[in-house]
Amino acid sequence: MKDISYIYEMIEKSDITLIEYTFKVERIKDEFISKLPCIMVGEIDSSFSIKAFLRDIKINQVLDNFEYFKYLVIDISDIITSGDSNISMERTKLIKSIIETIRMDMYKSYPKVATIEFETPYKLIITSPLHKSISNTDKSFQVNNFMGGNRTMYMADFAFTINKPKLFDSPSIKVLKNRHDFDNVEISFDKLTDYNYICNHG
Repeated sequence: MKDISYIYEMIEKSDITLIEYTFKVERIKDEFISKLPCIMVGEIDSSFSIKAFLRDIKINQVLDNFEYFKYLVIDISDIITSGDSNISMERTKLIKSIIETIRMDMYKSYPKVATIEFETPYKLIITSPLHKSISNTDKSFQVNNFMGGNRTMYMADFAFTINKPKLFDSPSIKVLKNRHDFDNVEISFDKLTDYNYICNHG
């Protein structure tokens, strides 16, 4: 079994990471992300502009010594529309549009020569609540178990769930997609409290 540093290593290698979580482990999800040099986007609607958002960050960095960030974090539940927040086609289209717009902004300076190693100006982490818990033995996971549909999974380099099926169970990680490592590994949360990503990698 690998420790939590493995997950952080995979996130660092990935341009886009998708994290699904149940509401039982929302606090653990927040603690997990807090170890990263990141900024939360917050509530998003149809008027959201990634260019305006990043421009405001740059201004604040100059004026207020805004902290360095490497990861932009959006939660699917923070994307709102006038329709039903879970089932409206309008919301599904908005999620797809926002994620693709951010992705295009990340890659806008991508070199045409494929052999050149490229670092995006920031990386994207998408978090999404699961509609139901997934047991460690459940083999029937489907992408419609989490909000956002299959487009977010398609674009992600790395995707996993943080889950706690029963009241007294320990939280577990189930890797759903990994473009960097094809091992089927179990991940332990034992060292999460002591892990400091910024100190080790900042």
